[in-house]
This record gives sequence, C-alpha cells and structure tokens, in this order.
Amino acid sequence: MSNSSTYQKWADVVKGIGILTVVIGHFDEMPINHYIYWFHMPLFFIISGYFFKPVENWE
Repeated sequence: MSNSSTYQKWADVVKGIGILTVVIGHFDEMPINHYIYWFHMPLFFIISGYFFKPVENWE
C-alpha cells in the first residue's frame, strides 16, 4: 500500500467486512443469511462506484 494522500484505509475495512459477509452468507443456512444478502453485494457496488474514475479521452 502506498502512503499517498489519496489512500483511504476505511475502504479496506469496508471491503474486508464485505468479504467476511460473503463467506458467512455462503457457509451454511443460518437465519442471519437473509439479512446479509440485503447488503453485501450493494456494499461492493457502492465501494466500486466511490472509486470509479471516468476516462477523459476515449480515443
């Protein structure tokens, strides 16, 4: 990891939580799985959208 001013440590924490919820959600049939499926994939979409950088010149 770089020490640049754009590095945001909270994003790694959120991605780690997302990865753990995916593992827990696919582990076994538990009652909490229903609630995990509400947010674990949208969490990844929100994080990827936050770091999205549009291409300036598409040529």
